[in-house]
Amino acid sequence: MNKIFCVVFSILMVFWITLFLTTPPSKGDLNGDGAINAIDVHIAGQMVAGIIPSDKKVDFNKNNRVDIGDVAILRYYVMTGNPPLDYANIPARTSGYETVIIGSYTATTGSRVIVPISIKNVKKVIGFSLDLFYDPNTISVQKVKANNSIITGSNVISNIDNNKGKTRIVLANINTITVSTATPTIDVILRNTGPGKLNLQNVEIVSSNFQLYRPSNIIDGRITIATPKTINRKPITPFKPILIIGIALIAIILILIALSRKSKR
Repeated sequence: MNKIFCVVFSILMVFWITLFLTTPPSKGDLNGDGAINAIDVHIAGQMVAGIIPSDKKVDFNKNNRVDIGDVAILRYYVMTGNPPLDYANIPARTSGYETVIIGSYTATTGSRVIVPISIKNVKKVIGFSLDLFYDPNTISVQKVKANNSIITGSNVISNIDNNKGKTRIVLANINTITVSTATPTIDVILRNTGPGKLNLQNVEIVSSNFQLYRPSNIIDGRITIATPKTINRKPITPFKPILIIGIALIAIILILIALSRKSKR
């Protein structure tokens, strides 16, 4: 009896192990190809940016929404082959001294300018997301891209809606970011037809241990229209007619004197 039980148990174990290994993963498999890869990470980024609807398959941190923290967890899973430990119970930590800044720019009307988004006083950050709001009557965003001049390895996904004056931006980095001074990470390329404010809202940062939090400081920017410089020049006063006549008479007198001296010789 014990032998029969052992045989049946062994067969069931083999069956369940085989089923487990051959069943494609569903958590994080956003494109349904039976694997979790970089494509799924990109799709998750599009969900956070609002380009496509969210999917519960990528809600790793169990907060009933898809955010930059889920993207970071999914990317870690793709890079290492293992999910982070206890990712279902990752707490949202309180912010410290982190600052997110969008620059200000003085430009002429109708010009194309590049305004950086910078981070400051961050430690071991692997991504962040935010909304950029602006006046659609005077400002339009043309493009958003990663600024890799100092911090490398960043990937940016943006959802531009110039009709509403809103651009959703998601940044993920393959490395951890630690900077103490204001360091540009994103370039926002925009065109202006007038002045306007650049407001950052809904900013969320994810740390290397997948904790999601908001920065303690946000510094907004603005576009200012340059005032053309005017050069004050004194008007040139024309010669008065009487002065011209006087000069002409003096010239005639000098000529007559010269002719008179010549005739006497």
